[in-house]
Amino acid sequence: MQKVYPLILTVFLLGCQPERKPYPTHDVGYIDPQKAIHPSPDFKICGLEKDILQYYNHNQPGDKPAGYTGGPKAIKKHIRTYYPELDLGRESGMFTVRFIINCEGKTGRFEIFENNLDYVPSPFNPKTREQLLKLTRELENWRANYMDGDYRDSFMYITYRIENGKITEILP
Repeated sequence: MQKVYPLILTVFLLGCQPERKPYPTHDVGYIDPQKAIHPSPDFKICGLEKDILQYYNHNQPGDKPAGYTGGPKAIKKHIRTYYPELDLGRESGMFTVRFIINCEGKTGRFEIFENNLDYVPSPFNPKTREQLLKLTRELENWRANYMDGDYRDSFMYITYRIENGKITEILP
């Protein structure tokens, strides 16, 4: 009889466990195509959803991470050239645009995150939001992730640090 009680207790406890949620099938940085801002019907990823990499992934010495040709300096030059009248008011904060660079260097599936300078979620005004999103979507000199002898899709982001209406830093 003493052996039956632990068995009953085990069956009871296992039967009362809450149902487990399925393990996530996407990368932590996954961008849902249904939730992308202003989705482009022309944008296509080259591989499978599950194979989209982070921009910095590499395995071998010849691999190259995804990025903007010329880096943040080239982005700043693009802003000075094509957006000399950029009007960000007196806003301050961190405006992040996340997106995918496909294997051809094309971008799509944009989403945004807005924070104040203390990293607390805080929305920017709609005019600032639209200007920065438009500027980011128009950047065209993207380099696809090259890994293991092939160009790959990857997740990318740009964060604009804004202080009193001026872009003071562009990351990464």
